[in-house]
Amino acid sequence: MNPTGDPTLRSMQKVRGYHIQGSDGEIGHVDDFIIDDETWAIRYLVVDTKNWWREKKVLVSPQWIERVSWDEAEAMTSVA
Repeated sequence: MNPTGDPTLRSMQKVRGYHIQGSDGEIGHVDDFIIDDETWAIRYLVVDTKNWWREKKVLVSPQWIERVSWDEAEAMTSVA
């Protein structure tokens, strides 16, 4: 749990490296974030797909995330 007591709140540093699973398997891991500089909302996760596509990074909207497993350090997305 974090210092605020909210069990769903994580630092971006802690989430960096989480595995992203698509409907057909792992597509990569969270490498960075694109943040709205006015609202501080996360607009996109930058996903490094070097294990799936060579030297590629893709953007995944948080709205596409279906489930997050904090214990397994991974997120499930509807992106295949």
